[in-house]
Amino acid sequence: MTALECEKSGVYAEDFRNIKKKLDIYDEERYRGALVGARTMQMSLDENPMKRELRLEKSHARRNHIEAIECNGLETTDNDSIERAFFKHYEAVFATRPVEEEIVKESFLSKMPQLSDDTKAVLERPVFQTEVQKAIDKLNSCKSLGLTA
Repeated sequence: MTALECEKSGVYAEDFRNIKKKLDIYDEERYRGALVGARTMQMSLDENPMKRELRLEKSHARRNHIEAIECNGLETTDNDSIERAFFKHYEAVFATRPVEEEIVKESFLSKMPQLSDDTKAVLERPVFQTEVQKAIDKLNSCKSLGLTA
């Protein structure tokens, strides 16, 4: 890419910026991992965290802090109310609720693609041990089974 940039100066500047941003994000994630280890060691040695670590923690908290949220038609800025609103939302999304099988069959399964009778017949026929053995023998040696086997 550097050679191409030398040939056509400025053409790949945006690509370089994007790659640099991705590398910066990667470095920041790596630094966070090292920071956790260093913080654990410091706390075990009963030392105070460095100014840089405190600054990074504060900026991370500021960046991820939600100032206000609209819940039930009202905007709230109270942290406890924001937390409750998120809890209620995700509880509604992920809570286990009884499912009526007939409704699922009507609304979901009826829209799924259907197999032809010929395909069904091929899939439902018995599988013989010789077929399995031939399939195993055709596999590459020293390769674990998986999606690319």
